[in-house]
Amino acid sequence: MHTMLTNLITLGRDIFSVAKSVVPILLVLVVFKLLTRTPLTGVRNLVGGVIFLVIGLFLFDKGVQMCLLPLAGDVGRSLVHMPWRPLIVVVCFIVSLVAVFAEPALKVLLEQVDEQTVGAVNTRALLYATAIGAALGMAIGIVKILYGFSFSWVIVPVVIVTLILVCLSDSFASSVAFDCATAITGPVSIPITAVLALGLASSLSGVDPMKAGFGLAGLTSLGAASAVMLVNLR
Repeated sequence: MHTMLTNLITLGRDIFSVAKSVVPILLVLVVFKLLTRTPLTGVRNLVGGVIFLVIGLFLFDKGVQMCLLPLAGDVGRSLVHMPWRPLIVVVCFIVSLVAVFAEPALKVLLEQVDEQTVGAVNTRALLYATAIGAALGMAIGIVKILYGFSFSWVIVPVVIVTLILVCLSDSFASSVAFDCATAITGPVSIPITAVLALGLASSLSGVDPMKAGFGLAGLTSLGAASAVMLVNLR
């Protein structure tokens, strides 16, 4: 009985934590809607949507924490047993690629792009370019971890390439590219790749996970942005 009560209290706290992050946004939007002195329509759908949103975010977050992140960390720690280091890079590339495809924030962004451009932009090409670019950035980060390269020696060339592509791309392409790069920093892609890299770094002898395991978010984002701009240049 005591254990059940404790679990219920923990569950309530977790749901309340999710609600605290959602309700303020809702209240701000409603207040500004009322300030415009226009009628607030669809109140029933609004209330129902908030309930679904809180429950959905709670379940999604719990699922990621209970399943994807522990599994990614375990895979990262197991990669050291592979016979060739290049194979480790390939595995991390594939994991990052699939994680981007599963990123809900990116899907929302692509839907907005498709709607605003009335289908003029090939969102499927954007999706594949973002995924491949992010996976390449992840692969570069894993190479850095495996071979002990300094982060500055890795990030500087990537930044230079990205800046060159920004100069060669039009304003719309570069804007969409960086929006795609930001979208992959949602609740799936970056957490999984970060946990995977930290697990790998913690299993390598003589490697400090705190120094080697971080920085991948920047590399994956820059890789995604560069790849999207390259697709536009073509």
